[in-house]
Parts: sequence; C-alpha cells; structure tokens
Amino acid sequence: MKNIFYTIICCLISLTSLAQSDFGYENPDGRDPREEGMQRDSTKEQRYVPHHRLTCKWVHDGVYKEFYQIDTLQDGLQNTNLIFKHSVSNTYLGNFPAPYVSDIYILRPRGEDFLPQDRLRDYFFKPEDALDYNTTTPFTQLSYFNGGGRGKTEDWLDVWHIQNIRPYWNAGFRYNLISSDGAYSYQKSKTYNFSFFSSYEKDRMAVSMFINQNMAHITENGGIENLADIRDTSLDPKVVGTRLAMEPKNNLMNFNFKALAQYNIGNPKEIITQKDSATIDTTITYPMKFALALKAEDNRYSFKEESVEEGFFSDTTYISKQGNSDMIKNRKYEIDAKFILNEHPKYKYLPGVYAGLKFKYLSYDQRVSLDTINNRGTSKYTGTYLTAGTFNMDSTTMFNFDIWGSFCLA
Repeated sequence: MKNIFYTIICCLISLTSLAQSDFGYENPDGRDPREEGMQRDSTKEQRYVPHHRLTCKWVHDGVYKEFYQIDTLQDGLQNTNLIFKHSVSNTYLGNFPAPYVSDIYILRPRGEDFLPQDRLRDYFFKPEDALDYNTTTPFTQLSYFNGGGRGKTEDWLDVWHIQNIRPYWNAGFRYNLISSDGAYSYQKSKTYNFSFFSSYEKDRMAVSMFINQNMAHITENGGIENLADIRDTSLDPKVVGTRLAMEPKNNLMNFNFKALAQYNIGNPKEIITQKDSATIDTTITYPMKFALALKAEDNRYSFKEESVEEGFFSDTTYISKQGNSDMIKNRKYEIDAKFILNEHPKYKYLPGVYAGLKFKYLSYDQRVSLDTINNRGTSKYTGTYLTAGTFNMDSTTMFNFDIWGSFCLA
C-alpha cells in the first residue's frame, strides 16, 4: 500500500508542475514568459489571469446555481471517519469502513432506492455529492491516513485533481480508497471509488457530466463466540474465536452517470456578484432557459458463504446447508426536462419560476422463491411527474426562498 502511495505522489508532483508552468509552450524563442511580463508596459495587453477557484452546484438539475466558499471544512478534513459527517453517535463494528447505523433515529437516512446502500452511504461518492468547478490554475489535493499495527492497519487515500482545459471548460477526477483489516479475524473491509467529472459553460450553452463507480467488499464474522475471551483474558484479538469463521463476504457495486444540459433563450444581461470578500464573479444571465437532465444508476449486491453455520440465525436453513450465493440487482433511470424563467436582474424581488416533466424507471431483480432453479423474479416501477417551483435566491435581496413540488401523473 505504501509503495502505491509513494508512486501516486511522484506522478502527481510531475503532473502539477507541468500544468502550472507555461515555459517552453507556445514560446518558440525559449524565453521565460515571466521576463516578458516584467518588461511589458501599460499599452500592451495583459496575458495573465488572477488565480481563483469557484465552486458551485446546480440546484434542482439546472434551475439556479448555488456557490460554495472554499474551505477545508467543505472537504470534511476534520472527520477521521466519514460516518461522523452526519451523526455524532453511531453503532458500527469498530473498523473503518465497516457498515454503520446512526444511534440518533431522526438522523438515519431516509432510504436509498437500493436498500443495501443505507449502511455504507457515507463511504460512497455519488452525483448529488459532486460540485462544479472553475479554476484558473490546476488544483490537486492529496490526503493519506494510516493507523494501527501490523494486521490491524487502516488506510485512507483520497486524491483529487481539477483544472480548466479552456476558460469555459473544466475537468477533474477523484480516487478514494479506504481499507482496514479489523482487530478480529474475518473483519476486513474495503471501499473505493473512482469518479470523472467535467463542466462546460459558454455563451448560451451549459453542460456538465459526472460518471463514477463505487465498490465495497465487506467480510463478516458474526461477532465474538465467547465474550470471556475479550473480557477475562488478554488474548491477541486475531486468535479470539468468532461465530462465523468461513469468511462470509458481502460485495456491493454502485455505478452512476449523470448529464445536465442547458440552453439559454433571450437577450443576455451582465450581472456582477460578490461571492466572498476577495472574489467578484461576473456572469451573463438570460431571461429564460431550457434544461434537460439524464441520470442512470446500476446497483448490485452479492452475498457468499462457503459453508452454512446452521446455529447462527436459527436451527433451520431453508436454502442450502452446503453454501449460499445470492445477488440483488437494481437499475434506475431518470429523465427530467423543464422550462425556467430566471430571476430578473433589475427587479430583484421578481421571483423565478419553472415547470416541467420528470420520468422515473426502477427495476429490481432478486430471489423470490426457495426453488433452486426458477427462483428469481424482476419487478419494475415507472412514474411520470409534473414538477414546478418558484425561487428567489439573489444574494442582494433581503428575503430568499425556494419552493418546489411534484405531482405524480401516472
């Protein structure tokens, strides 16, 4: 693991150094462009753009843009375990990234469309977690944490790289890996994800894209077989007996794709917005626009046990006494189209309004009977919704609001 970590550091250092320097590129004379900048006078065009990194998110799939101030708290740097991001009290197996549940009932997740995700959600990176960026210089963030002795080690590697390919086109990627062996036998947990995202915004067109895959491999041991081994003795945790000893394994795969396209209509107007004490953002706004969002999600959860511990759950096993292998699949598609009347830049208190249609498709494939051959079935759900809302999110007004609703047509 450490060799991989050092290799990634060396690659990122060389990549960032190349991206930050324009020496030797579009400079046939081989001169350092900084010398030319020192010698130019006020009559010459200035080529250098001040550094900035803007972070934003399209709310309601393209209705309006919400900006976020750059801060280390935004990345959750203070959290040594991601499960404490939403709840300060959780029950989990003790190692990172083990399944968890909040002890505060009202903070438990409302439920994903795919139930097995609920206990691992904070380890995943999904489209609703991603932001859009605009940075004049490449940005790289590398975090690595390691703890625990041999056989109990925990590793957490998080790599980001974001840069503008063109002033109006940004792209980036993220790789996140969490792995631990656990204090006791058959307790190893591992989650990782790789994401690529890009955004393009020029003239009347704005497009953003996000694609990623989350993976989780969780081994379970059923708990300590004899509590006296950890209460009344000082045995090494690795030799303490567990109730399940043949490594039942849980594997979860989550794939996401999202694309958002917007086309602005009408005569453009320039708006200057103070984002923070040091950043002023100049944007071009249009009276109205059309937005189209596409989402696709694929989930798979599998459970495997090489031998059956009949006395663990009950004295009777209904499926197999030799070994079990089960899988649940889920697919989700959404298409959301809407027409939006933007807030008026001159009349600050005139709200924006929007209306559109949303189509949602869900399918589940899973075991539906105890039959050893024809034991799987597929259930499907489709829904068509009318969506509408009104908003006034101009930061210069005294009162902001965002009211939305949906009605299922079929």
